[in-house]
Amino acid sequence: KKQICYARAGHCPALYYHSQENSCKYYYGKGLGLGILRNNEFDSYVKLDSISYQKEDILVLFTDGITEEVSENPDVIKAYLGEEDLYVTRR
Repeated sequence: KKQICYARAGHCPALYYHSQENSCKYYYGKGLGLGILRNNEFDSYVKLDSISYQKEDILVLFTDGITEEVSENPDVIKAYLGEEDLYVTRR
């Protein structure tokens, strides 16, 4: 069985495309983001999880620089891409 193991490290979830189901899903993970606790207790808050994968599945890792991109158009004050638009773009 092929698996990807992951733990939450910050704000953005992973976007995963399941080729056999022809569907996308966000994987948020549980636990605290990196840097929230700066002591020995952090390890107790890390929650490992896994995703089973198949050939032709796609895992998209991105930063908030993608979902919070501001338009360069001076007529648009704020134009955020957002996670939902990233999902639609993948389709």
